Amino acid sequence: MKNIIHMIVTLSLVSALAAGALALGNRATRDGIKKQAKLKAARAVKKIYPDCIKPSEKVVKNKSGNDIKVFECSKGRRCFIFSSKDDNNVSRPYSGTIKMMIGVSSNGTVDGIQIIQQSETPGLGARISEESFVKKFKGVSLSSKLKVKKDDPSGAVDGISGATISSRAVTSMVKCALEFNRDILSKGSPSPRKKIGLSKLSKLKNSAIKAKKLKDFRKKYPNKKRKYPLPKSKKEVRMHEGGGKK
Repeated sequence: MKNIIHMIVTLSLVSALAAGALALGNRATRDGIKKQAKLKAARAVKKIYPDCIKPSEKVVKNKSGNDIKVFECSKGRRCFIFSSKDDNNVSRPYSGTIKMMIGVSSNGTVDGIQIIQQSETPGLGARISEESFVKKFKGVSLSSKLKVKKDDPSGAVDGISGATISSRAVTSMVKCALEFNRDILSKGSPSPRKKIGLSKLSKLKNSAIKAKKLKDFRKKYPNKKRKYPLPKSKKEVRMHEGGGKK
């Protein structure tokens, strides 16, 4: 009986130590993966916008409820990470998940894309990461026909030979990403403030002064209807009431 108890205690201790070691290893690995993903995202933003050194970061939910990491740069430009799983309208990749960083200008035009994760077939679909392919999306917008030419001869994108599925997936991702930018990100952007000239500012100031004088006059003489120019002094008020002398 004692041997059985001793065995149970020993096995429990070994299991607890093994579980603790696995938890620590998993935590260290997870932190390392997150750090690498952050560095990869920063490099992708800088590749698209070299002058965007310290963008402001935020997380925005898309229509599907997925979190989209957004990097706001100057001049209304922004980059954000978009995945092939972030929209049901994305054409599915050949293998796994594709993640890209897309840069969009203030007028909704693509300034560049960078593939930051993919597991497509080496030598074929994996070529979506190559500069010769991603540069084809520079300058496209929602007004472009975002389709692979093999699917539609009038399409804006010439796909990779032997990797139509992967090419189609990236093309549909770009389209869905631009729709997300238009419907969610740009919708909440404040309109630029209009500059007011000095002459207009002076007129507004004078109008405000006249409005205050009128308010004070009506408060002091509530039963009087002003059918004459706005009084400028107490003397003028007495004169208009008939009690004043010139």
